[in-house]
Amino acid sequence: MGYAAANGFRAGTCSPYNFYDITKDKETDLKIYPFQAMDATFRTYLKQSPLEAEKKILELQEKVKKVNGVFILIWHNNTFAPTKEGKEWRRIFLSLLNS
Repeated sequence: MGYAAANGFRAGTCSPYNFYDITKDKETDLKIYPFQAMDATFRTYLKQSPLEAEKKILELQEKVKKVNGVFILIWHNNTFAPTKEGKEWRRIFLSLLNS
């Protein structure tokens, strides 16, 4: 669960939670894992450079870390295209894996 056009905390949390079925007025066993950032948001919607994206992702990671949440980053395979831009996005991805 997350936003396509904006990064952040759509569910207001960075911790997994059980889905609540409003029609049955009860919590279910379905576990929801909200994500905080997606590569396509930076590239397509926000028109940000890989370096701008990296800075924002690191900020989001710190916020999640402070509350012992689960940081989830969505990264599409087409972001690794063998182009100059693709290579820079790949470098950022690998850097984030190590952070």
